[in-house]
Amino acid sequence: MAKNQSIPPIPPLSVKQAHELEAVEMSLSRALENCVDSHGNIAHELKTSTYLSSYVVKIFGLYSAAYIGSPNFRLWTPQLKSMSVQWALKCLADYRRTSPLMLMAYRKSLLESLDEHLKVAHGNSLNPLLRQLAETLSTVGPAVEKMRASRTASSATSSEEVGSQIRDLMNEARLTKEALAEGIGIQERNVYRHLAGTPPRAKTIAAYEEFFSKKLKRSVQLKTS
Repeated sequence: MAKNQSIPPIPPLSVKQAHELEAVEMSLSRALENCVDSHGNIAHELKTSTYLSSYVVKIFGLYSAAYIGSPNFRLWTPQLKSMSVQWALKCLADYRRTSPLMLMAYRKSLLESLDEHLKVAHGNSLNPLLRQLAETLSTVGPAVEKMRASRTASSATSSEEVGSQIRDLMNEARLTKEALAEGIGIQERNVYRHLAGTPPRAKTIAAYEEFFSKKLKRSVQLKTS
């Protein structure tokens, strides 16, 4: 029998708890309205990420409060984390210009943010279940660490190359960071991040390519690997 088949199903939330979850979802939806333009595009990526990271912690907190008294809480934790992320992404997916690729990237980022929050918030918790949960998240096998390190090194090299390409194109077009940010519809701080090595999302790379192609009157494609 597969291991996950032995895990009991998670019972539904109470009516009160379900209403609390819906209230958090509505609050997140209102917050995200401040992050998109009139066409449904994400106009403020940093603000969007901040809202999503904050609210996914709130949602998981509601689930934790509902189920922590159960002896199955630790078994349910991976699914509760996934459910929390899905609730947050459901709000983002309401916007018609949100791509599956963007949702996948946000899902990975939110799961990592949630794990980090749990380790920091509950590492010294007086509640033994929360403390054990934090310890579990802090224990990663050497093989996984090696894979992460390899992936990070590869990503860093690629990101630096993209940042260098953007800087060269800016110089060629004689653009300031402010003008570039306005031209592709992102915040100036995101341009600084991309130039410094933070990898742009696929959608943002496409926006850079389209903008520079029009500006320089030639086809521009950024090399990402």
